Amino acid sequence: MYRTLTLRNVPDKVVKQLRRRAARNKRSMQEELLAIVQDAVVDRASLARQLEACRESLLTPLSLEEIHQAIEAGRR
Repeated sequence: MYRTLTLRNVPDKVVKQLRRRAARNKRSMQEELLAIVQDAVVDRASLARQLEACRESLLTPLSLEEIHQAIEAGRR
């Protein structure tokens, strides 16, 4: 199923930039907007799956001290 979305009060500068971006990618403005929205949604979903996989890979939760040690080790 497809839905129609309306975007209002878009500044002229943004419209011009979108038009240029769409032309660079050989897309219409509609196609470019859809690609931007899809990328944003897919990236967030992908990140959520990756975080869940990381969480599941931890056999035992880290203690607060282990977290602090890891932070300090990363600063060196």
